[in-house]
Amino acid sequence: MNRQDLKLDGIAASPGIAIGKAFVHRSERPAASLRRVPDYRVESEIQRFHAALSSVSEDMRRTRQRVEHEHGADLAMIFEAQRTMLDDMTMKDGTVDCIRSRNWSAERAFSATMAHLREGFEKIDNEYLRARVGDLKDIEQQVLVHLAGGSLSGLQSARSNTVIFARELLPSEAAQLGRRLVKGLVTDVGGTTTHTSIIARSLGLPTVVGTEKASRQVAAGDPVIVDGDRGTVHIRPDAATVRYYRSQLRRQLRRERELSQRRDLPAVTRDGAEITLLANVDLPQEIEQAVASGAHGVGMVRSEFLYLGYGLPSEAEQLDAYAQIVSAMAPLPVVIRTFDLGGDKLTHAVDSLPEDNPYLGWRGIRICLDTPELFKTQLRAILRAGTKGDARILLPMISGLDEVRRARQMIAEVQQELRQEGIAHQADCQVGVMIEVPSAAITSEQLAREADFFSLGTNDLVQYTLAVDRGTARVANLYDPLHPAVLRLIKQVADNAQAAGIPVSICGEMAADPVAAVLLLGLGVRLFSVSPAQIPELKEVVRAADMATAQQVAGDSLALTSGIEVRAHVEATMKQVFLTARPPRQEEAP
Repeated sequence: MNRQDLKLDGIAASPGIAIGKAFVHRSERPAASLRRVPDYRVESEIQRFHAALSSVSEDMRRTRQRVEHEHGADLAMIFEAQRTMLDDMTMKDGTVDCIRSRNWSAERAFSATMAHLREGFEKIDNEYLRARVGDLKDIEQQVLVHLAGGSLSGLQSARSNTVIFARELLPSEAAQLGRRLVKGLVTDVGGTTTHTSIIARSLGLPTVVGTEKASRQVAAGDPVIVDGDRGTVHIRPDAATVRYYRSQLRRQLRRERELSQRRDLPAVTRDGAEITLLANVDLPQEIEQAVASGAHGVGMVRSEFLYLGYGLPSEAEQLDAYAQIVSAMAPLPVVIRTFDLGGDKLTHAVDSLPEDNPYLGWRGIRICLDTPELFKTQLRAILRAGTKGDARILLPMISGLDEVRRARQMIAEVQQELRQEGIAHQADCQVGVMIEVPSAAITSEQLAREADFFSLGTNDLVQYTLAVDRGTARVANLYDPLHPAVLRLIKQVADNAQAAGIPVSICGEMAADPVAAVLLLGLGVRLFSVSPAQIPELKEVVRAADMATAQQVAGDSLALTSGIEVRAHVEATMKQVFLTARPPRQEEAP
């Protein structure tokens, strides 16, 4: 067998390139004892189980404190959420019932109960909730280790210049990783929304997950390369591959330095059009990066990060998170999207029935309007955080004017309640509408009369307009943001917003594509909201473009028949007229 040049594909979970030596981490879970407990020892076995839970809870508390000190309160919430899950009565009662009724050992009873809970999560047709299975596994392993009288050995033996390989890395294990020693992470299973991936992104570790068998095909000490941008892993790479990636690392660092030096230059086109570049934020700690990248505000805070836990966030917890972001960005605006969740993600809080197609079901603003107390708790937190700066409310999944009016009425009710309670809040909070449903785009002239601003959510708008689920491999190639139908809807929304005198921003992935960015400029979009890391490159595109050319190429593209034709036309124009609008093309990877 040739032990050279093994290339594996996975899912890009955290960007960047890592070059180092493999450290293979094999998490060994203690075997659940199958012994039976005599009747006279049942109660003491139950006490042993509760003692283990208490010990694990204390370990989690210490982990939470350490993570909060090293990485911020937002990541620490992951471990507070695990402590909440540890207190779940279904888990506790199920284990105790097995011990009492079957005379099972605490290990066996707990493993059986957790297996049942995991099975329920894994059957849910939703990536967000399925990603919480990792937390259940983490809790199970920690409890079983304590029941066995051992301790978690962790990853302390990892040396410098290390890339961690594992079948699955649990959140408590990921929290042990340090950027000084560990250069990257590769797992056989997992997705981009797991807590482990979130931690890896926070630590800035290039990460590839879902490789299926990387941990079994690598040996400790093997030279490896992790490409967290493309989602590929090279095991025992040849000299040419190593040279390529070392040059990419040098180029990446050089490009970062160049962009950093130009960070404070204005985002103005060559013919003087001012463009506003905003940041999309998932976690409060990303604000530091947003400020460093030159963002002129936050175009969208995805508040779903607060719902990663097992229970609902309180008003105080939400207020603390939003206030961190708003105060850090003041006086620049911060747009907070109200929770865009489906009912399947909130089964612990609302009475939700299974749906055949949750993407077209009870989600977003629909849940908010049907569960006023849930919605008002979030609105109270946003309005109170607004006293720290300029907070704005963004309503997701709007399909018609009635939803906007009902939401505005509830916002007014919350403001009245806060006034009566004597609680400081933002009285003049702007309310925007997310345009991500075709009906909203088509009726945007009406919506513009009652919205303070629009935000184009192109990820869903493309999906709904083209009837393509980009997560389905067989049709993913049909997902095309440059499809003329999508461009016409964007043009319609931009025109109606301009006529009404309200701003329109774009917050989908489309905004970070240089070709699409030129088109969007020509279609009338002047505010772009992207991840903080993408702002410097987008600014380069803006500064190299001119509006006359952008408008001309956008007008031409509306008459074309396919996204392929559109991209080819825009690229040709960019090369001819403002070649520097496009970042240097990377070499083809080996």
